[in-house]
Amino acid sequence: MDCNGRITIEHSFIYAGRQISEMWNYVPLCWAHHLGDKFVKEVNQMISLNRATDEELSKYPRKNWSQLKKYLNEKWGIKKVAR
Repeated sequence: MDCNGRITIEHSFIYAGRQISEMWNYVPLCWAHHLGDKFVKEVNQMISLNRATDEELSKYPRKNWSQLKKYLNEKWGIKKVAR
């Protein structure tokens, strides 16, 4: 990774016109990966969704979180680990 610059906080999701202000939605990124040419919103959203619990996501019912999480995990190569 070619990180560069100070650490910033990405709010991965907006809901009802406002940034979701919850820990699962904060992704720390260097300046180059947040505000520079290396920014990939979907990767940040995937990270956020994999941090969130179903209970946390249930506060925002107008979005199909499980479908979005599945799509992003398949697209960006995250596989469910068998336990």
